[in-house]
Amino acid sequence: MLNRKELKSLAKERMSGNAGMYVGFVVIYVLLISAIGIIATFLPLGGGIAAFFAHPVVIVALTIAFLKFSRGTDISPMDIFRAFNENKLFFRYWIANFRVSLFASLWSLLLVVPGIIKSIAYSFTYFILEDNPEMTVTEAQKRSIEITKGHKGELFVLILSFILWELLVLVTFGIAIIYVLPYIQTTYANAYRKIINEI
Repeated sequence: MLNRKELKSLAKERMSGNAGMYVGFVVIYVLLISAIGIIATFLPLGGGIAAFFAHPVVIVALTIAFLKFSRGTDISPMDIFRAFNENKLFFRYWIANFRVSLFASLWSLLLVVPGIIKSIAYSFTYFILEDNPEMTVTEAQKRSIEITKGHKGELFVLILSFILWELLVLVTFGIAIIYVLPYIQTTYANAYRKIINEI
C-alpha cells in the first residue's frame, strides 16, 4: 500500500537543504525545452526534426535524474546532457518515450479512462530502464505493467493530489515550477521505490 503522506514527506526531506541541486535541474530543463522550442520556431524543418528527437530525451533524462535524486545519489544537473553524449543512451531514451507516448495515445483513442490507466501502467518504464541496463525498452515497459498491478488506483490518486500545486504553477506564471516539478517527480520516484520494496 502506498502512503501518499509518507512519499511526499520523504520527497520534502530529500529536497530540504538541496535546493541548489533540484533548482539546477529545473533551470536546465526549462532552458533546454525553451531552446528546442525556439529552434523549432525559427527553423521549421531542421528545428522540427531536432525537437522531435531532443524533447523526448530531455523528458526521460529529467525523470531518471529525479529517481537518482530521490536516492541521494551523487549527481549534477549537467547529467541531463549525458544522453546527448552517448548515442546508445540517446536512442534508448527516445525509443522509450516514443513507445510510452504512442501506446498511451492509442489507448486514449478508445476512451479517456483506458488511456489514463495505461499511462499509469507504463509510468515506471524509465525508472526500470535505469535500474536494468540489460533490459530492452519493450521488456521495461512490460515490467512496468507488471509492478503497477494493484497500485493503479493509488498512483492515480497520488497524481491527482498534486492538482493544487499544478494550479500554483499556472497562477505564478510558471515560477512555482522550480519547487513543484522536483516535488512531484521526487514523490513519484518514491512511489516506484516503495513498490519495488526499496523503501
